[in-house]
Amino acid sequence: MPEWSRCWWSLRAAAERAAAEYVAYVRSLVAARRRSPGEDLLSSLIATRDADGSRLSAVMEVCKRPVVSIRRARLPKVFLSNLVGNGTMDEGLAAFLRAAVAARKNIMIAGSTNAGKTTLLRALANEIPPYERLVTVERALELGLDEFPDLHPNVVAF
Repeated sequence: MPEWSRCWWSLRAAAERAAAEYVAYVRSLVAARRRSPGEDLLSSLIATRDADGSRLSAVMEVCKRPVVSIRRARLPKVFLSNLVGNGTMDEGLAAFLRAAVAARKNIMIAGSTNAGKTTLLRALANEIPPYERLVTVERALELGLDEFPDLHPNVVAF
């Protein structure tokens, strides 16, 4: 067997070991963050949230290699004025969105991954008066409106 061939098989074995360790590591992360004992650690799609608000998503067993995404919100307490200040929108759009929230209009937020949908929704929710009750239904609890009782004292998130 040529020398390069032995090297190739050695690298392949190391990569397979690393992938197995990676899967075990992801499963241990999920086990540590598990919300209820009934959650399935063997599921091919895993989504969980850490105490600091970061979100872990993992896909395993249905693709060649496990894929993990860890996302951390940069602006947990955000207002439309912050989005104007950082250049995300101008004051005219912020005023329009404030008026739409005040008038209780439906607003659809759509966009690609990491486009700022959650940040915008948090900013819009912070325009809702504190005496209003907020109920959120989310697949992965990412809004975290219940974390700010000074802004929203009556939040139900599930």
